[in-house]
Amino acid sequence: MMLKDSNSNIHNNGNKDSDNSSNKEIILELSKELVDANIVSDIRYILEQKILKITFSNSYNNETLSIQGDVKKWFTWTSRIESSIKKRMPKLNNTHRLLIETTISNNIDLLLDSVDNQSKKLKKSNQGQGEEQEQVKKILII
Repeated sequence: MMLKDSNSNIHNNGNKDSDNSSNKEIILELSKELVDANIVSDIRYILEQKILKITFSNSYNNETLSIQGDVKKWFTWTSRIESSIKKRMPKLNNTHRLLIETTISNNIDLLLDSVDNQSKKLKKSNQGQGEEQEQVKKILII
């Protein structure tokens, strides 16, 4: 769903399973409050790099904030998110910062599922490569 505002474009994807075609980014579902406040236009998590990207609205000069962190280390990661937002976006008031943090928290299941799925795919891929290598070794030994 795309909501248009005279000040900025806000992208709010209502499909919680959405991500890009290569499954390397997870687009978080923005809360209605966050959309209505016109704070951010997009929040996504880049799986391979373990980076949360927050793209702010025109009201905040379309600033992009990238925060490194592992979703599986939730409390450490959320502390890093809070301190990064406070440091890089001093104009952002506490209420708006909390809306962002709450939106991220509300998407924790989506994030954890995606991280787990990526780990399973990577493990399966590595096992497949190992099996191929074993077969090659067996052929070389015989």
